[in-house]
Amino acid sequence: RKQIGFPDQEEKKVILQFSSVEKFFYDKQLQATMDVARRVMESSDTNNSGGGKTAGNNGGARARRAKARDVDSLNNLLQKLRAACCHPQVGASGMSLRRHGRGHHHGEGVADRVLSMDDILDKLIDDAKGKCEEAQRVTVLYTNGLASLMRLKAEAMDGSIGASKMLEKSQGFYQEVLDMAGGNATPTEASGAAELRGST
Repeated sequence: RKQIGFPDQEEKKVILQFSSVEKFFYDKQLQATMDVARRVMESSDTNNSGGGKTAGNNGGARARRAKARDVDSLNNLLQKLRAACCHPQVGASGMSLRRHGRGHHHGEGVADRVLSMDDILDKLIDDAKGKCEEAQRVTVLYTNGLASLMRLKAEAMDGSIGASKMLEKSQGFYQEVLDMAGGNATPTEASGAAELRGST
């Protein structure tokens, strides 16, 4: 090291001050890391207490392989945490190097492709909105399915007293879907002529 002229290695600790956007992004990575770490510790406690002995050699080997995968995943998540301390785009798992609402153009420099905190906030909002919309679609699917089952049960009862109760439950499920859709709707003004199509 002295012959080459390398300086002595120093360790310096820097206390970071995150902005609200950076803190939100970091906390998401931290939560995922803590979940994996908890799973690894629970697996270690189970093995140490002898809970895996009854499963035989094959069961023990599977448990060791699963633990090794969890440890590798934990190491990767810890690297993501380190990268998140620098910028949400740093590392292979960082955000895509493209500005919000525009693609990557050939010849564009790296500095031009770095997202600002406003761009990152917009992307986080879009991602969260997409997850909420998908969750609502799944909820609507299953709720409509329950409403249809209640309707089919009512038809099978053929006018009995229980049939009216089933129809009321079916109507309640359908109304729940309509209320959900109306409560989460984001109306926009239509410019120009609007044409509605559909079947009755």
